[in-house]
Amino acid sequence: MKIKWFCLLGMFCVLYGQNNLSAETISSSSWKNDWTFAVTPYFWFADIGATIQHGSAGGSKETNVKIGTDDYLDNLKMAFPLALEAREGRWFILSDFLYMRLADEKSKVESTEFNSGGLIEVSASLDAGTNTTLEMTGWTVLSGYQWIESNKGSFEPMFGFRYFGTRAETNWNLSAAINGPGPGDTFQKSGNAIDRETLWDILIGFRGKARLGQTPLSIPYYLDLGTGEADFTWQAMAGLTYAFHWGEISATYRQLEYQTSGSSLLQDLRFSGPSVGVSFQF
Repeated sequence: MKIKWFCLLGMFCVLYGQNNLSAETISSSSWKNDWTFAVTPYFWFADIGATIQHGSAGGSKETNVKIGTDDYLDNLKMAFPLALEAREGRWFILSDFLYMRLADEKSKVESTEFNSGGLIEVSASLDAGTNTTLEMTGWTVLSGYQWIESNKGSFEPMFGFRYFGTRAETNWNLSAAINGPGPGDTFQKSGNAIDRETLWDILIGFRGKARLGQTPLSIPYYLDLGTGEADFTWQAMAGLTYAFHWGEISATYRQLEYQTSGSSLLQDLRFSGPSVGVSFQF
């Protein structure tokens, strides 16, 4: 899915940008230097999949837990997504904040590693009811320049960062304890583990819109790529917007992924699904 999103959005934006370079562009003299602002509350109907790694849980050195897609709305206990934007002329800065608390997500202990160095795969048949509560806070800040603006659309390169904080609490229940290769190596049949982690990553990306003729409809697109404390993170979005004199409403499909390694709590994470929002501009 990652390669598919990147290729499709990249090809679309390159072709679209070339087309707009030859289109009638808006002159720089028509730009106002006054500040304008936009506030966009939205809701993201995301499927969530993740692999987390608890340290020193149940007598082990490290334990990997797989969190599968479950009933998102039933498990969602709190959500606060909000995007803000400030613009002066062609320059802009945007902030996208997302907080989610998901309780009792169905999970599975995949493997456990003991201090003696032995890694043991845990059979799915041993699972007797494991769940994980996730609290996640994401904050993306990007600044950019409206490089292309015409009657056909816009294209804006961006640069910034993303913060992502995670708190994971796993309650596992197995039908039997897991014995390791060394003396005294035992992973308890039931227990609880709580870990926290924060990730900071530098981002580059672009966004824009393709206007559909003289109608108030347009196709927004967005892509960011980054690295830092995570091995790799990316986010992509595309959909449809309808403009009003006071702002716009949007319906999009959005995907966010993280990949890390080593002793990180968040080994991989995927959010994907439709999103709806209302943007108020002033």
